Amino acid sequence: MTQFEKQEHRFEIDVCEFKYNGKSFFIGDSYEKILSIFGEHKDELFLSEKYSYYRFEYDDIKLTFLLSEPGKKLTTLNLALDRRFTGDVAPPFEIILLRKIPYKLGNSVNEFMELSDLNHDKLKHTQHSFSFIELEKCSINENETIFTVLDSNPVYKNIGGGHMTIRGAFDPESTGPIKGLKVGISAH
Repeated sequence: MTQFEKQEHRFEIDVCEFKYNGKSFFIGDSYEKILSIFGEHKDELFLSEKYSYYRFEYDDIKLTFLLSEPGKKLTTLNLALDRRFTGDVAPPFEIILLRKIPYKLGNSVNEFMELSDLNHDKLKHTQHSFSFIELEKCSINENETIFTVLDSNPVYKNIGGGHMTIRGAFDPESTGPIKGLKVGISAH
């Protein structure tokens, strides 16, 4: 039995399909299906009228879901992988399967990419994260597809210092750990 298989909480995040302890779920699944896999959540189902979505979380496993309004269909999942996002409490797992590759908490984006088919040419980067969208693998319909965000600060070769710092070119040789994962629907 592998270290991943020994864990009480086993997450598998692939491009289109997600699993928790071997039970599959997908973007677009109903609120009831999510409850059948994860059980009842402790907080109330929060409706953000401003942004038209429902939100609820499973604090014990550091997982948050967003559901569409109307319809209560899964649109986004957020999984915290770092103490800074979990109230300084370690997540209750050490390894997740990300695109079928074991990702050990604390490993850098580059360490993960060495084991996967990803490279910096396939990832988009912003100031705070890396993301990838694979239209050919997982389109919901002609207008929407699934995106994955790796919450890890990209490193830039900055110029200057202090208040005169200018962000330079992206440095693909230096990456930090993945602090969280966000998977959801993106319009294209």
